Amino acid sequence: VALTLNNAKVSLSTVTDEDMYPSYSFIEDETGALALSRMFASTVQPNIVKDNSYTGTIYGSFAFDTFGRPVFSETAKTAASEITPTPCEIVPAEVTVGTINTEAGFADYYGKLVTLKNVTWGKKEDAWGGSDYYLVATHTEGEGEEAVEVSDSIYFHDQYYQFPANIP
Repeated sequence: VALTLNNAKVSLSTVTDEDMYPSYSFIEDETGALALSRMFASTVQPNIVKDNSYTGTIYGSFAFDTFGRPVFSETAKTAASEITPTPCEIVPAEVTVGTINTEAGFADYYGKLVTLKNVTWGKKEDAWGGSDYYLVATHTEGEGEEAVEVSDSIYFHDQYYQFPANIP
């Protein structure tokens, strides 16, 4: 598959020098966002790295990782990709927990860098020594005597025990 990039910014990269699985670089433009596999991001010349935007054509294939997420992966033609990097600043989109916690919100913001304002962490220990985390946002709906506090939350399961120990 040939994919044309037009100022596609690398919004997030979990790719490190260590062989961590899964490792992705996420690129985004005005049309959406896409995860690039670790091997793809390091096979293309120049390598696709954070804090750059890219213009050109990349070659690869679409696949799904073990969690069902779409990923652009390398093929024999990946080395023929021609891209030009430009340093850039990434500005995260400001969204609410309530927006991103819907099917449409997930689809709109998947793979994009976002900022969630006015949230707190919640934590629940599981029986095996791991923890489940929640981002909780509370807001008021309505006015005066009709006002009601509403809480929205996003659940994070720390299956691989990778969250920092200082999260409450």
